[in-house]
Amino acid sequence: MLIRATEHIDGGSENSYNVIAKSLLDSSFLHAILEGLHSAYEVSQSTGPYKKTSDIYANLETDYFSVLARLALANPRVFMSAISAATSASEEQTLSWLLTEWFFHYDNIALVTQKKLHVLALTQLLAINATQA
Repeated sequence: MLIRATEHIDGGSENSYNVIAKSLLDSSFLHAILEGLHSAYEVSQSTGPYKKTSDIYANLETDYFSVLARLALANPRVFMSAISAATSASEEQTLSWLLTEWFFHYDNIALVTQKKLHVLALTQLLAINATQA
């Protein structure tokens, strides 16, 4: 909600999104989101009798991705720097598993409006990734 309101308050300046990203980092909320999503990623990569179980269920995973989608759509550079700051892995490694899980989970998103939000955010991230390559 705060991410959505920022655009109406001051036109969505990069500084405002940096403040939001910093609060997500300082509260460890972003770290918890990424940890939960990484757990879901590991589950989706395991099969057979040794298949792992996820710490989060599908609706919560959608909510986690929705938070990330709002920030990525609002300001992709702030999103990338926040993700890098929240993890100890390289940006490429984190983005690799995150995008893989996001695309894997996409069909589980029930609401069309949420699907639209996620597709727009993924498009932003892929466009940023393409310009960096």
